Amino acid sequence: QLRRPQSPLQRMRGRNQTVTPTTEALRALASLLGAHRYAYTAEAELQATIDHVLRRDAYTVRREVSLTPSDRIDFLVCRWPNLTAKQRIEGRGGREDAAESTPILGVETKVAGNVAAIRRQVLRYLESDRVDGLLLLSNKFTHAAAVKALGGAKPVMFCCIARAA
Repeated sequence: QLRRPQSPLQRMRGRNQTVTPTTEALRALASLLGAHRYAYTAEAELQATIDHVLRRDAYTVRREVSLTPSDRIDFLVCRWPNLTAKQRIEGRGGREDAAESTPILGVETKVAGNVAAIRRQVLRYLESDRVDGLLLLSNKFTHAAAVKALGGAKPVMFCCIARAA
């Protein structure tokens, strides 16, 4: 008897992983950004297109956000624009103000770089109270190793993006 293929969320549940609003939001974000084809010659062009795609799909977006004096993430985003989430993205509200159903997601784009350096960067970003989960976008499948088997309290995902022909 043939079985119907499972969705990524069903497969995730099957691995006894907890499904939270943050993991669901990360999956939705990865699905949206992964379905788009990107035309770019530099990372800045790629980020501008990602910004457009996110805003078109009603995400609240803030670019180049300083998480520490030395760490700046490419995007902080949330799907449901509300005042608390907007305040958190802008750095005016703390975790105590956060609504659990409105996760703030970090998005980091990479078109080059070595896996070890990217992994260290992702780990630093996940330490921030301003990030509930992180999506690493790259045009290189090898960068997936940077987030593979990262344990911890915050979810992290990888999405390989396609270039336009």
